[in-house]
Formats: sequence, C-alpha cells, structure tokens
Amino acid sequence: MMVIADNHLNNNIPPLSGDFNINGGIYRDVWISTTGKIHFDKLDGAETAVYIQTPNVSEKKHR
Repeated sequence: MMVIADNHLNNNIPPLSGDFNINGGIYRDVWISTTGKIHFDKLDGAETAVYIQTPNVSEKKHR
C-alpha cells in the first residue's frame, strides 16, 4: 500500500492560510485494521470501550 500526502494549495479546500498546515504530511504513526463486515467503529480513537444503551427494553419487547 502506498499513501501520498499532497499539501499543494487548492483554492477549493479551506483553510487557505495558517501556519498549522504549511509542513503537511503524515507525521504520526498510522495503523491499518481489517475488520469484518459488521463491527464497531471507534471513530475518535480516544475511547477505550464501546457503550451500548437499551433505554426502551420491556418484558414484552425482549421476547
């Protein structure tokens, strides 16, 4: 797998100024994960667990 990071100016993609993207590129570790078709996606990467709530379960509905 090859990943290319391109930080050329593109007037269609903001921000057009600022000092945080001048030296753009991949500058942190990257992990690639394979998953099954059904999985929980921890989008922010900060959570250590998946929490599931079932607020509408009743004796009649759970059977």
